[in-house]
Amino acid sequence: MRNSVGVIDCFDGDGGKGKLVDFFVSLAAEQLRREGSFVPPEQKPIVVRRYQGGANAGHTIVSDTGTAYKLHQVPSGILTAETYNLAGKGMYLNPRKLMKEVLMLQAGGVDVSPDNFGIAANAHVTFDYHILDDQAAFTLAKHTSTGSGIKQTAVDKYGRVGLRFIEFLDPELMTEILRQKRFPRGMPKKYGTSIDRLVESYDAERQILAPYAVMEHEMMKKHGMILSLDEGANGVGLDIDDGLYDGITSSHPARVPRETNLVVGVLKLYKSSVGTGNRPFVTRISDQRLEASLRDAAGERGTTTGKDRELGWFDIPAARYAIEVADVDHIVGTRGDSMEVFARVGAKPKICVAYDIGGKKYDAWDISFLRRDTLRKATPVLEEFEPWEKFVEEDGITLSQNAAVYLRRVEQLLGKQFSMLGTGPRRKDMIVYDEII
Repeated sequence: MRNSVGVIDCFDGDGGKGKLVDFFVSLAAEQLRREGSFVPPEQKPIVVRRYQGGANAGHTIVSDTGTAYKLHQVPSGILTAETYNLAGKGMYLNPRKLMKEVLMLQAGGVDVSPDNFGIAANAHVTFDYHILDDQAAFTLAKHTSTGSGIKQTAVDKYGRVGLRFIEFLDPELMTEILRQKRFPRGMPKKYGTSIDRLVESYDAERQILAPYAVMEHEMMKKHGMILSLDEGANGVGLDIDDGLYDGITSSHPARVPRETNLVVGVLKLYKSSVGTGNRPFVTRISDQRLEASLRDAAGERGTTTGKDRELGWFDIPAARYAIEVADVDHIVGTRGDSMEVFARVGAKPKICVAYDIGGKKYDAWDISFLRRDTLRKATPVLEEFEPWEKFVEEDGITLSQNAAVYLRRVEQLLGKQFSMLGTGPRRKDMIVYDEII
């Protein structure tokens, strides 16, 4: 029986899911090479499926040579030869950006071909008019969205007027659907084009991407007999059902779409978010200079937008909630090395252990938090810790004394121990306590 693992972010994204998926994949591939296991040449022993989100999310992977790859729609297993990578049917695909991403990877020497990458034929497509609608009142500084047209694509999908990838690949069918379903009165002038010109403008994308069209269930059955990884985008805090409505995404980061052997939750050891205009950020660092110091030291800017991320203290109530609603089996802590900056600027890291709302303290998620106004009234109840100059000692696997005190307190408050800890951006920068796979 193959290992089947889901990888999700327990906060708002940006926690390092891509690195973790890449680490799991490389670990499995190394084991296969050592054992000399036979796999039929037409099969890949590992499969990575990106199951939701679209070009609004980004995963950064640093290879063993130090090269950084910023992935948006191609799954994070693409750097490992033994892996088949699937853009799943739950995604909202932007063909213009996806074509550029594929060509960029190929130009950088990464193998991307129908042998190791597929696009679910029934995934829905984000078009230029979706993005224009998203950006009609868009200002990057204030907008909660990335302006990628995700919400608009989702509205069309569930309104039964969207186009699936397989339909996009047929220009005549795409034209027919747009005229009959989406724009029965013709293309509005605000889009600056006609239906015919819009369809024709995607000819290059069709030519490049058509060979990758697959049926998801067939690829999931064919590949990944050793390891199957489901890779989420965004995070539990942005889930359309479980997140902080209404400043959320239009899919389900908290819901791995099939039964897995286990779910791994990523927890950055401080909190970050891009675009919190429509959702509260209770634990945000109040000292803007301290926030800026951490942002600069950690490179905390959105992979998709380049926008500064807002940063906050580790949030125990939110983390416990995410672990429970997403049925997380193992937790992985990341970016403790970035917090070394606190020692350099003479600041003490903090943990939010509870929320104070009107004089009442909440150390666990409350039903009232599902109202969009409640947490806007909350202030964090914080515990303070001594900073660390180094997250780990010279051996790379032993936590420094102050970092260990911080981590043990987080574990105590969560009632759950970390199975792994990321110690840096590279694949090998990882402390492994439990062999998850």
